[in-house]
Amino acid sequence: MLPSETMKKMQTRKSHSWWWDSHISPKNSKWLSDSLEEMDRLVKQMLKLIEEDGDSFAKKAEMYYQRRPALISHVEDFYRMYRALAERYNHVTGELAKNLPSKLESQGSGNGSEFGSEAASSSSLCSSPEQTPVHKMKHSKPHRRAAGFDFFLGSNRSSDNLRKGLDEPSSSSDSGSESDSGKVVDSDENSSRLEARIIELQNELREATNKLREYERSSNGEQFDMSSITSAMENQPGVENNDFSALEKHIGVLQSDIVDSKVEIKNLKEAIETAAEQFETEIKQQLDSVSGKFQKEKSSLEAELKTLIAELQVEAKRVSEEKSHLEIRILEQEKMIQELKAMAAQSSDKFRQEKSVLESKLFMLIESETLFQSKLQAEKAVLNQSIHEFKLKIEMLAQDKHELNARVIKLEDDVKLYKIDEHLQQLHLEHEKLIEEIDESRKKSIELTIRVRELEEEVEGQRILITDGAEGKKEAIRQLCFSLDYYRHGYHQLRQMLQVQSKSSAVIAT
Repeated sequence: MLPSETMKKMQTRKSHSWWWDSHISPKNSKWLSDSLEEMDRLVKQMLKLIEEDGDSFAKKAEMYYQRRPALISHVEDFYRMYRALAERYNHVTGELAKNLPSKLESQGSGNGSEFGSEAASSSSLCSSPEQTPVHKMKHSKPHRRAAGFDFFLGSNRSSDNLRKGLDEPSSSSDSGSESDSGKVVDSDENSSRLEARIIELQNELREATNKLREYERSSNGEQFDMSSITSAMENQPGVENNDFSALEKHIGVLQSDIVDSKVEIKNLKEAIETAAEQFETEIKQQLDSVSGKFQKEKSSLEAELKTLIAELQVEAKRVSEEKSHLEIRILEQEKMIQELKAMAAQSSDKFRQEKSVLESKLFMLIESETLFQSKLQAEKAVLNQSIHEFKLKIEMLAQDKHELNARVIKLEDDVKLYKIDEHLQQLHLEHEKLIEEIDESRKKSIELTIRVRELEEEVEGQRILITDGAEGKKEAIRQLCFSLDYYRHGYHQLRQMLQVQSKSSAVIAT
């Protein structure tokens, strides 16, 4: 009854091929499908960047400098995705190598004499169910196991061989890009399911071995009781015959129970071996299927990688040719820059010479203007003094005239009394003389005023001439400053162009 129940449980808990399909099929792995779509998109963008062409050489160079970071970014993305796929695949294959060995021990270890050591091995390994199969494999000592037990826990030799065989494609895939990283997105979940399945089988095996151990202990105890009772009966001949016959019956029952227990133990061992063989067959089939699919995927990815490398080599060749053209153009531009520098230095020397000449002329003009201003101020002071003196004389003459007019009036009054005619004539002569003197002084005053005006006009003309000369000099200096700014701006532009060209050559060299 117990073997049939154990077989039913084992048959209902078999692992299926869908576990591996979920790792290699894009339909069952969302991360794998997303990674493949992302890689297709990046490849299309990269091909679009490579196939686009400019109208002129300058446009091509500008497009190259603009696209170079994008191309480098795409290549880095390819490498990162390929690394992720390789590391993920290496992780899953490592877990598979730890949990699922590729072969079982022979079935010849299932005889009755070895069952005690097998039960002890299985009980020692299964005594701590909290430990994972990997932990048990690392810490268990090499000893004999029951048939099929190595299949659940794995042997170091088969695990090392399987890991070595799986590390070779993993190490070769690490050297490429990361384009196959979506094949094992759910490996942790499925690996945990597989470990849970293995732990369940180990628990069932532990229960079976415990029951076998109990049967063995009970059979050994019954044999010991039977031998002790027999020896006691032999040593005590005085025991009644009825008790001896009852003991013989009891011994017969115990012996029949021992035979039944041995048969049941044998059936359990056969059931365990059958389940182990069936599980090994399924795992081998799944491994063969996965290995074939992986080889196909690997060959297709290697072909795509070779194609991409060839395209990148063609692009690198084209970029090197463009780099050589750019270097030639840079040399020409450097030569042109040297010529422009020489011209700028020559014009700067000429400008300095002209500036020094103009500055000396301006200094001389400023000195002459200062001297003329001082002379003009002196003459103006003299003229002002003369005008002031003439004004004083005119005022004095006017006062004398007023006095003479008063005298004339008085004399006219006196003439009426004394010789009016003679005295009037004399006064008239004096009056005319005074009028002439007044007219002469007025004329002199007018002449002095005219002279002052002429001097003021002359001074104003000299001031205008000096101002015009100063403005002309200022305009000449302004023009020279504009020329200097123009040459300085051209020099800065040439310097910036030289810096840009040096940076471009440094970028191309890298």
